[in-house]
Amino acid sequence: MQVMRTVYITGRHGRHQQGLGKYLGDHFQHYRGLSIDSDFLKQSFGEQVASVQSLLRDTKGSNIIANSYGAYLLMHSLIDQPRFEGKVLLLSPVLGKAISNDSRSLSRPPRATQLILALEKGLIPKPCHIEIHTGGLDYSCCPELATLFANRLPADKFKIIPNQGHAITPQIVQRIVNDFVT
Repeated sequence: MQVMRTVYITGRHGRHQQGLGKYLGDHFQHYRGLSIDSDFLKQSFGEQVASVQSLLRDTKGSNIIANSYGAYLLMHSLIDQPRFEGKVLLLSPVLGKAISNDSRSLSRPPRATQLILALEKGLIPKPCHIEIHTGGLDYSCCPELATLFANRLPADKFKIIPNQGHAITPQIVQRIVNDFVT
């Protein structure tokens, strides 16, 4: 019998033993994490994606929770790959270029155009189950991009959370995670 593992891919500069990762480690027996920390970010973008692809191969059938830039790497790692036979939860996912007129900021992750083109061409196979949750006030995860991904994959569950920004409150995240894992 295969044991269901919970795997967490942090956001940029995250550590899988802290924050949400600590919560997951404390509440789920079979927990594994990938920290997108400064050492990980020293790799080329291609090496980062290859690391996530390797993690997916090692954890087939797992519950994958990916946050922010970790979700971006996860989506890139799915391009032209066999369908992931597990469940995927994207929290505040970076999914491409995002612009905030309020803060006058621009987020432009590497290969953003490639990810959108892969989605439009159907080159990202939908995992067995995928959920996307993002804040309605999140300018790093453009709600319009999240909606596009949710419609095209299509997502099994999609929620834009009112009055939440990129850092969704821990209480809301814990409820989302508990519902996802059970």
